[in-house]
Amino acid sequence: MKSFFSAVEVTAGNSLFHVVVENDEISTQIIKHLNSFKGGRVTFIPLDRVKAPRVTYPQNSDVLFLLKKVKFAPNFNPAFAQVLARTVVC
Repeated sequence: MKSFFSAVEVTAGNSLFHVVVENDEISTQIIKHLNSFKGGRVTFIPLDRVKAPRVTYPQNSDVLFLLKKVKFAPNFNPAFAQVLARTVVC
C-alpha cells in the first residue's frame, strides 16, 4: 500500500480534506455548529447522495486499478469510488 501513497495523494487532491457524512442532515448540523463559532469552511461527501461512477477498465495485466489498492470499510465505497475510480496505475 505504501507504494501507492503518492498516486492516491495526487489523484485525490483536495478531496483528501473532505468530510464523509451519512447524509445531508448531518452535514447541515455540522455547518450550523461551525457557523456558531465562525469556524470556517468545510466540504462534505454525503454517502446517501454519492454514486460510484461506472468505469470500464482496460483489460491489460500491466494496469492496476488504484481504487482496488486502497483499503477501506465497504460502506465508504461510494466516496472512495467518486475520488479514485477513474485512476489506473501502469
